[in-house]
Amino acid sequence: MSTDDSSENLISPCDCTGTLGLVHKTCLEKWLSASNKTECEICKYRFNTSRHPRSVWQWFRSHQGSNCHQGLYGDVLCLLILTPPCLVSIYLCGMGSAMYIRQGPWEAMGLAMLCCFLFATFLLWVAITVRLVIPYYTP
Repeated sequence: MSTDDSSENLISPCDCTGTLGLVHKTCLEKWLSASNKTECEICKYRFNTSRHPRSVWQWFRSHQGSNCHQGLYGDVLCLLILTPPCLVSIYLCGMGSAMYIRQGPWEAMGLAMLCCFLFATFLLWVAITVRLVIPYYTP
């Protein structure tokens, strides 16, 4: 509980009883956002929530003075360093596959599959990085 929440009334948003069932509304919202959950971990009560995407600018403003930006800078640096070699590798595999198609289907198919695997892995890495760096879930 933060000091600014002390004047806020406690609510009982789920089926938990006793002190476990009492929480500040802002604390509940922060917990739901941070945990990316939509239900109580104890009683499994499903909260009525909705997702609202935030812009990168809003995320930066909400995390001023925290260490979150260091992780973002590291991810952007990795993206800048890894994107060119990944794209060159995909291009070379695609071109090699096109050249080998005349000589034999197995080499061409192997390079084409490697090309698809590299591209899918790169897209998955970018999607996971964006999902973890920029919190999407707000109740």
